[in-house]
Amino acid sequence: MGKPSPNPSIEQSFVSFSANQSALVFVLATVGTFIMTGALQYYFYLGVFGDVVQNLAFLFAALIPFIIQSVRFAFLMATSRHFSLGDRGKGFFTLIGSIGVTAFCGYEMQELANTWGALFPEWAGPLFLVFEFLVWGGFVLELGLIIAVAGTAAPAREGAEGTGTGQPAPTAADNEHLKRLTETVSQLALSVQELRSQAGTAQPPFAGNGATT
Repeated sequence: MGKPSPNPSIEQSFVSFSANQSALVFVLATVGTFIMTGALQYYFYLGVFGDVVQNLAFLFAALIPFIIQSVRFAFLMATSRHFSLGDRGKGFFTLIGSIGVTAFCGYEMQELANTWGALFPEWAGPLFLVFEFLVWGGFVLELGLIIAVAGTAAPAREGAEGTGTGQPAPTAADNEHLKRLTETVSQLALSVQELRSQAGTAQPPFAGNGATT
């Protein structure tokens, strides 16, 4: 005898769990690259403004990375939303903006690698590779999230468009409930009709007896 087939529900649960975990890892990794890039930008601008405006160096070094990474995150959210709604024009526009901000971050990391590489020449190459990986690796993760969000929203959107009402197409469970409800209403209508027929043919008590005086 062959081996019993594994429980389908267990397989489905494992696949669903893996999918949810992979999505969580995608989000955490993307946010992690944003935070790491922002931290490196902080040290970069702290050195830049430390010689120019010492009193405001900390403020500028903290605000500039925060603004840049917030813009990257905003572009990520906007691009995901536009593609999930099927608006490719706006989606590509915000995606181009995200590419521009990412390229700017890559240039910053190159300058930082050159600055630190001048102090530690033996580590110049590894520093440059790590910094660029953080920036462009984060961008690749952004694309993965955008594709995942758009792919998840596409079936629901196509179902809504297929009905022509802007609402999702009815599922098999909805059709089954509607069928049962229709059958129940039909049975009730037949029962009412039978009761009316019986009431019409039934003779009242003492029917046919003449009045007595």
